[in-house]
Amino acid sequence: MRPRAAALLVSTSALLAVLASACTSATATAPTAATATPSLAPLPRDSSRPVDPNFDRGQSVEITATTVVPKQLIAAAGFPVVWVNHSGTTQDIHFDNVENVDSGPIPPNGTWSYTTKLTISIVYHSTVDPTIHGAVQMQPLTGP
Repeated sequence: MRPRAAALLVSTSALLAVLASACTSATATAPTAATATPSLAPLPRDSSRPVDPNFDRGQSVEITATTVVPKQLIAAAGFPVVWVNHSGTTQDIHFDNVENVDSGPIPPNGTWSYTTKLTISIVYHSTVDPTIHGAVQMQPLTGP
């Protein structure tokens, strides 16, 4: 094999390996007890400004008795997004546009997390109360 063809073959193989590792399937973790501490967020919320109940950046969603806060979240792909149930009743989060993703029961004050390396938009709702719904946009983590 000629040197140029060999170099092209090695470069192509390396590119395919990188692409394969970036496209791993999404993983979900089981609900955890209310005392669990979620992972540190790679996109911390700016506590100096008030929470916009409709839109925010970060890695967590609060489930209340009537809604989720924020309704739309931009989160870093590759890090867990954590749903915290402050609704007072058991909740169950179901992804509308990602196959086979359902949190199972999240007890009051419990948490559930979902992690994917993919850049995707997730639309979800509570199966207990379908009026509780929101969206998460998973984006690659970029520098400052």
